[in-house]
Amino acid sequence: MSIVEPKQVYVVTSGSYSDYGIVGVFDDAELAKLAAKAVPDGNEVEIYDLNPDADKYRAGLTRFAVWIERNGTIKRASQAFCETRFVIGTRQDPEWSMYTSMWAKDEKHAIKIANERRSYLLAENLWPERSDIHHRHIRFPWEETNES
Repeated sequence: MSIVEPKQVYVVTSGSYSDYGIVGVFDDAELAKLAAKAVPDGNEVEIYDLNPDADKYRAGLTRFAVWIERNGTIKRASQAFCETRFVIGTRQDPEWSMYTSMWAKDEKHAIKIANERRSYLLAENLWPERSDIHHRHIRFPWEETNES
């Protein structure tokens, strides 16, 4: 199976804060650079994938985030758009729970995925000690490599 590179668009922006705006959206990087040079304060070319995660949306999946404690207690599960896949323990989290995000069919499915990840980390002795502050990206062996 060949991997298809996503098509990208190039967004030329101008200004900052309340003066920030989009000058144009281009399908050609060189043309976007020319446009950025030709526009006052047009010094940014932002690159975006076109139709990101289309397969997931078509499959009816939604992005979820789950906080789960080491013992399996769910602290919170909700729809959330976040690229963070996995974090254990932060200064704001005295309970030392795991925050993880995933694509799922519903909240129940998201909790199942979070629990599978928790179980794997415990079985592989990857759950860090309290003295560590961890922000780690872990690829779980059973998940697609492009799953976030």
